Amino acid sequence: MTVVDDADFNILWNAAGSLAAVVAAVSEGSPRPVPRWAVLALATALRQAGVSLREHVDERPPASLLTQAKALGTTSLTGGNLNYFDLLRRSARPTAPLEKPTLALISPMGSPCSRSSRI
Repeated sequence: MTVVDDADFNILWNAAGSLAAVVAAVSEGSPRPVPRWAVLALATALRQAGVSLREHVDERPPASLLTQAKALGTTSLTGGNLNYFDLLRRSARPTAPLEKPTLALISPMGSPCSRSSRI
């Protein structure tokens, strides 16, 4: 990693629009790209030392799928909170209406007959 002193890193961090821009700026003078985790480690160390660094949007890891699903399913369309039993009831509901069963008329001899025929 190219040696970047704390003051220059602070300027780079606060001037950049994203963490990717900071990584690109720090990697400019080095023969190999500087890993993202190394830049984050330096930012964390500086924050712990009391240096004020702004927080970038892409600095946090993305939310897991479970967290995203919970965020989407916390309220119903009517605005009330959903709980486990509401979700279970909704998932047990059939997706398509069931067909009505047809009634077949069978004569005593075992052959199908029409409604108009009387035995």
